[in-house]
Amino acid sequence: MGESISLEKRIFLLTDKPNRHAAELCDVPRHIEVDTGHCPPALDILPRYEAIIIEGQSKLEEFCTTNQSNVCVPVLFAHEKPISSADAHDLVSTYNLFKVADEDEIDQALLDALSARAIIRSYLEQHPRGKEILSRQDPPKFRKALVIAEEFVALSRRVRTNIEEDYRRLYHDIIVPGMLKYDQEKDPAKREEIARTLDPHIETLMETYGNASLNYMVRVLGEGESGEATVGKVEGTPRGKNWIFRIVEPRAGFTAEQLAEQRHLDAAFFSTHPQLGFSTAYITAPFVPKKYNGEKAFVLMEYIEGEPLWRVLDELNSAHSRSVRKELVDELRNTLIHQALAMGRVWVHNKRPLVPAIANAKPSPKQVQDYYYRKLKGTPENFERRAGLNFLDPQSATLWQEATRFVYRIRTEDSHVVRNRDLSHGNILIGPNEKPTVTQLLSQFSDETGAHIDPEKVRTHLHNIDLKECRWAHSLEDVARLVVQYGTNFLLYDTSDANKPKSTIRAKAARQRVYDLAHAYVRAIGQEDLVDDKLTLSSMLLFRTLRDLNLFTGYWQRTCDQYGAQQISKTEYEDRRERFTRNIKHYCFFAPIICTEVARFERKDYLKAASAEDAAAVRPVLEEIQRLSAKQAQTSQEGEQLSSRYLAIMNDPALPEPIQNIARVSALRSMVRRIAHHFDQEKEPLKYCPSHS
Repeated sequence: MGESISLEKRIFLLTDKPNRHAAELCDVPRHIEVDTGHCPPALDILPRYEAIIIEGQSKLEEFCTTNQSNVCVPVLFAHEKPISSADAHDLVSTYNLFKVADEDEIDQALLDALSARAIIRSYLEQHPRGKEILSRQDPPKFRKALVIAEEFVALSRRVRTNIEEDYRRLYHDIIVPGMLKYDQEKDPAKREEIARTLDPHIETLMETYGNASLNYMVRVLGEGESGEATVGKVEGTPRGKNWIFRIVEPRAGFTAEQLAEQRHLDAAFFSTHPQLGFSTAYITAPFVPKKYNGEKAFVLMEYIEGEPLWRVLDELNSAHSRSVRKELVDELRNTLIHQALAMGRVWVHNKRPLVPAIANAKPSPKQVQDYYYRKLKGTPENFERRAGLNFLDPQSATLWQEATRFVYRIRTEDSHVVRNRDLSHGNILIGPNEKPTVTQLLSQFSDETGAHIDPEKVRTHLHNIDLKECRWAHSLEDVARLVVQYGTNFLLYDTSDANKPKSTIRAKAARQRVYDLAHAYVRAIGQEDLVDDKLTLSSMLLFRTLRDLNLFTGYWQRTCDQYGAQQISKTEYEDRRERFTRNIKHYCFFAPIICTEVARFERKDYLKAASAEDAAAVRPVLEEIQRLSAKQAQTSQEGEQLSSRYLAIMNDPALPEPIQNIARVSALRSMVRRIAHHFDQEKEPLKYCPSHS
């Protein structure tokens, strides 16, 4: 689109003097390299240079013979002695020069030439068709290009200044005070009156300045001690003065207002419970503009002072004036801010999983497991269709529905929920030091060449987490997430185990790796009391494993649809099939292990707490479940019998809930094994895909 900027800038000195160096002629800035020659550079090479300096009348005539009208960079003529203004003007007109300067004026003339070249580069960067427009200009090209670029840059500056001033006035002087007043007002009539006043202003902001605000924030962030321009004194301002707005949209079955209200309640809850260890930004109650009919909600979010990000920005700002690599410093600063703001949008849009926080303290394993049992629903027909598997018995759909009450996703309840740590909660680690040097920052975030900032490295470092800040509500969820991710990428069993005759050996090894990883993690974050909490961990692991299994079948269905519609090639289809096969086999191997663990811990906990009479009463049922788990249905009739017995145990009101849960996970284990069995039976590659069966 635009012309890229290189950190290395060069000028060309065309001279008639032997062994001439530019430093003998003028003061060249340190970041400028000089090429010296006695022959003019070719026309196609000229755009590489920031300026051309010509010394000697003969060289001036030689250069202008071929390049006089087509030169696209500023050309300076270094006159040996002072020259009158009239004579200088004649030379400029005759030879299409940028300036004529004697030895006393050449330094400033070079700076002016570099500035003019920078204006044209700025124009090429900002205007999507700038290069095309300049290429169509008649000679003299550079002079006309400079006029066009100066007009465009000046207009852009005026527009940007006007937008920023309008934004500052509308946002800081009207909306922020109004939103805070709206948030704190308890009287319904007064609240409605404030809403009527605010509504047109917020609609204007959302329509006109939604995109401009990001660029505005890049310009104002980091320019003060707090990291953002202050609103000023607002009566009744809670806690601080630094605010940024968020536009919340519907997601995952929640309305925009529900999501925004949930954020508001969470922030208020953790702000009043500092003992929980979360440093939480204040979020106002949501405002829903009438024009958007409930599809969007508007909130203000406080930016906390003293964050590591702001300290880094302050360091970059102070370093800018003394750095010779200003472009790279600017690039890092802007990239950091853009990524931080992008993460803030991710946070408020609720894209990350929700995690229950029960009674504001570490819950019992039973509470967590009950939560997952109660809140998750299965989608058997969807799963069967997407997996492209034809189960043998007619009871399979019913059995799947009953057996996978874990599957799908968590739905929030009225209690407060804790989300993964995010941008505004004080857990960003920019670098290894409290106050890294600019050199350290540039090297840490630059690509291999050191010439440009790598946005991926910025994202990675912004997502680093201060593990010391986490509490129980995050701890086991993080373990489950990491273990499943680890299993997806590397598998939890060695390939050398694959040739062993008994899968129990592999299962035992995989199970041990799971707990080794989990125990190492909870110890590292100072939560040793969670080491023995295996029932809770297994429950979360099972949920995440089955959810990922479901996601991979969805991925496969999309692949089939795209291949059927000829949107992807046969090669891409085969690559995806291989990836899907690897993961589906892993999850079909891993899920039964976790099912076994959940059933084992459930059984152990129940028998430990039950009376002798109750334990004796359920032992026959537990033994039957164990026998059913060991069976592998070979025929449709055997499958129906197996399904019927599981369903009977699950629906027996005389049995305690833990025994029913054991039956559920055992049936689930049986079902996943059957999925793996049917998957392995498919010999023809295209039969995996329903579109090609």
